[in-house]
Amino acid sequence: MSFDILNNIDLTDVGALPPDPNKVKRRLLKKMDTAGHYLLCLDNSSTEKQNTCPRSAEYYLVHRKQRTSSSALIFGGAVHEGLEQYYLGGDQSVVHQSIYDHFKTNPPAFSDYRTADRACELLDKYIKNYPLDQEPFQIHVVDGKPCVEIPFRVPIGSRNIEVNVPWSEHQIVEDGIETHTTYLKTIHFMWTGKIDMVIKDHRGQTWILDHKTTSIAGNTFFSNFTLAQQMMGYTHAVNSLFWEHMDKCQGLFLNALICRKPTKTGTGFAFDRQKFPYSDAHLAEWKQDIMSIADGFLSNLIKGYFPKVTAWCMGKYGVCPYFDVCQLQPDKREYMLNSDNYGPVTWSPLD
Repeated sequence: MSFDILNNIDLTDVGALPPDPNKVKRRLLKKMDTAGHYLLCLDNSSTEKQNTCPRSAEYYLVHRKQRTSSSALIFGGAVHEGLEQYYLGGDQSVVHQSIYDHFKTNPPAFSDYRTADRACELLDKYIKNYPLDQEPFQIHVVDGKPCVEIPFRVPIGSRNIEVNVPWSEHQIVEDGIETHTTYLKTIHFMWTGKIDMVIKDHRGQTWILDHKTTSIAGNTFFSNFTLAQQMMGYTHAVNSLFWEHMDKCQGLFLNALICRKPTKTGTGFAFDRQKFPYSDAHLAEWKQDIMSIADGFLSNLIKGYFPKVTAWCMGKYGVCPYFDVCQLQPDKREYMLNSDNYGPVTWSPLD
């Protein structure tokens, strides 16, 4: 089940996917039926990149290159796969198989304690801690389908720019073949992502439920969700998509799964849940913020230059994945991006 809305614009073929999305690099823009009109999809990862370091947004969104996923990201993805199967009624064997399949399809470049076996052990503990028949919520059902792992894209705004940008169609447009500059009349921005679950609590209120795996919990971890851009965006998406099917979404129901390194004193597993309501005013401000970030990206695209912000070369998750590129001389960076150290960005929430 996926959802796609765009007011007053013909989306014929906009949802078309390449024959093998796991192998085909996705371009920045997709042509629409009207000449000069293009669709540009933004998700939380891309807007975070633009907001922290526009150079990383260039590498990710324009060049469509990324580092091989870390063990932490692959572990988190495997846990999500297992939780999806669990909440769709799968038994332990189905949950475990989904985890092993994820690791097989997405082998980490370097392994650590976050293995497939460790993910299975974590989910076994989780299921024991949260039996389905004792959950304090119900999963919303729309058109006969439970709202579990819901991919979406919803419109957030358009910009008339009417300029030639110093990037060829071949570089930035799906199925583009022209090698000269590209004329862009209007850009239509879509907010995309995948919502883990949409639930109704014991009071009948609607929430998005998001699974987060982490090795470090505590006040700082949870405080990050008080004004989380991603979660406000997901709340906006639920309200845009399901306003005919359910009450207004209140915000985030965070489902945290803590998995630390194994120790001699215990397994290092813990679980926690908290709610984070988002007001109408905060959601309206979220949309303004996202469009401001999108405007910054367009400005860089038009100029043909994305500045780097070196304060983020060493971030809270370690070294920037593009650090090896930026430290080279400008005329050598393209070689590094096209080396085996980087692969094409193929992910889409609509797959």
